[in-house]
Amino acid sequence: MICFCWILKWSELERYLDDPADDLTMADTVLNSKLSAAEQKQIRLNVRTHIPKGLSMSDVELCSVLGNLLDNAAETCEKLLSETRFLCVYIDKTKGQFYLSVQNSTGSVHKERGVFRSGKQENHGFGLFRIDRIAKKHGSHFQTEVSLTFFADNAII
Repeated sequence: MICFCWILKWSELERYLDDPADDLTMADTVLNSKLSAAEQKQIRLNVRTHIPKGLSMSDVELCSVLGNLLDNAAETCEKLLSETRFLCVYIDKTKGQFYLSVQNSTGSVHKERGVFRSGKQENHGFGLFRIDRIAKKHGSHFQTEVSLTFFADNAII
């Protein structure tokens, strides 16, 4: 799906979604749901996505990756002042490989023994581990970068 959410170009998105020739996949549904929730939390969105067909990973794996990354980003942004909240999502096929990038504003980051940890209670904080495992399963790469003001997750699969 091509998501036309770049600074709220909703009319183009609605035209795309109204085309009956295009069936939404599970990943499209997860993406749209998470982005809608982020917008309701007053998170500025900058989104350019095209989920290509024929990926090596399953829809379930892609949904797991998208869901974890977008949930993490939205939860992090919620803790910040509304004027500093942003979420950038880029998805496309580049040079024959699936590329996914999620960047968001951040405050403090919890890192323990070189691993990013959730600030949530027990049984949380395994999302990035799962994403890395999915990427490795497909002989691919997952990378997380962090600075004082933003958090960036990038996967090439």
